[in-house]
Amino acid sequence: MGQLLGRLLSQLPVVVIYARLAAACTMLAALDAATVKAEAETFVRRGWPILKEVCDPRGRCNRRAFLVIALVFLAMQTALAALFWISGFEPGFNLTVTLNAPVIWIGTTVCFKRLHDVGLKGWWLPGAFALWFVAAMLVAMIVSMVLGEDAVLPGQPAFYAVFAAITLPAFGALLWLHTAPSDAGDNRFGPIPGETGLSMPRRAAEPVDTESAVAA
Repeated sequence: MGQLLGRLLSQLPVVVIYARLAAACTMLAALDAATVKAEAETFVRRGWPILKEVCDPRGRCNRRAFLVIALVFLAMQTALAALFWISGFEPGFNLTVTLNAPVIWIGTTVCFKRLHDVGLKGWWLPGAFALWFVAAMLVAMIVSMVLGEDAVLPGQPAFYAVFAAITLPAFGALLWLHTAPSDAGDNRFGPIPGETGLSMPRRAAEPVDTESAVAA
């Protein structure tokens, strides 16, 4: 059962890539070239402040910023993997963990911000992941007990059936994060995201935007 679950979970990065590409196609179809260029220039111009914001799980992140951040990190990881492949260098476990730790942290904080943007607490993320992981273990265990380990080897129909049963909920959840509309106005997690697509909670001394409050 453990081997089956390990083989299935090893395919999750592919699911993440497909979900993000599907979200990118959905979002970009609704945008014109000028809008995409303007948003990209904003991210480049304000790189350091944006990096500090995305490392903080507080505040909000709208769906466009969420997609841009995901694609930027995906491009960076692809470029790094290509560099390793061209040079023939094979990073060990420690280096792989070190390189991926910032990506995992920022990915988590941005997911928290995206949940805040739709009015949900960020703790829905670890809760949903724990529930999904337990369900995945149960599915893998039941299938292994009923059909046996050999029936669920890669390439067998049962393997792909279990893979679909486990990954489709994760695919759907990630696609929802990419496409769910933002709250119409300010919410308890912060003001409406600005031109960067990000926002942080207001400090006590900061004035409230009454127009946004009315819109909410």
